[in-house]
Amino acid sequence: DAARCRLRHHDCSGGTGPIPSSRSTLLSWDAGSFTATIAINGATALADGLYRLLICGTIEDEVGNALDGGAGAGSDFLRTFRIDADNLLADGHFDDFDPAACTLDAWVSSDPSQVELADPDVDASPLSGSAHNTIAASQGFDLAQCVSLEEGRRYVLEAALRVDESNGEAIVPELFCELFDAAACGGTSLGTASLQDEATDTAGVWVQLGFVFQTPAGTVSGMCGVAVQPGVSIGFDAFLDDVFLGNGDIFADGFESGDTAAWSATAGR
Repeated sequence: DAARCRLRHHDCSGGTGPIPSSRSTLLSWDAGSFTATIAINGATALADGLYRLLICGTIEDEVGNALDGGAGAGSDFLRTFRIDADNLLADGHFDDFDPAACTLDAWVSSDPSQVELADPDVDASPLSGSAHNTIAASQGFDLAQCVSLEEGRRYVLEAALRVDESNGEAIVPELFCELFDAAACGGTSLGTASLQDEATDTAGVWVQLGFVFQTPAGTVSGMCGVAVQPGVSIGFDAFLDDVFLGNGDIFADGFESGDTAAWSATAGR
């Protein structure tokens, strides 16, 4: 009963990584379905990030029945989830929390045996991880997803990379997006937009890779992702995280509307 319930915000800090916390501001009760709905963050959308919802098992209904959070009466209810609203790629952060641990099922690879999930995370979160080459002396690995795209649009493709390599040799990371004129990456290829770089040992630091590309006329979908190849046959460990594909426009109105109404001020020259 909402009239008999009091929910208190709990700061879940300490050992769980950078998880934002928000105060519950509204509790609505549906007596017909015995369902309580909690609105948080002032009933506004949460920012992108990794979150946990925790309801303590000590909460009771009006007749004294303790909450069953999934492990019997008196057990806590816990849900961990990520908001990644603007990312066209699924599981781009390689989260590894129960019960929604990443399995790489959202990705395709030319050789799945060469890539695995690993613990290092760009945000040092124990609830998330990265993609990693399974064999140090491998010929590299790749991951990609087929996504729907629009013609004539600008997109940005980004990733975080960490390289452990003791021989001073460079590896070659590449961000790519092969574009197609039909759905589900079918039909005819319209070419590949890509950025190829070189990286040596990053001394435990994550470096950012990224580029902006524009889709040609007729684009309907794209196979987009990242590949890591050794420059020579060497032993290395490469970790990829925060792979993002989204809107590449710097401003909300790039004058596609034909006027300047979206801008706060303009000046002629």
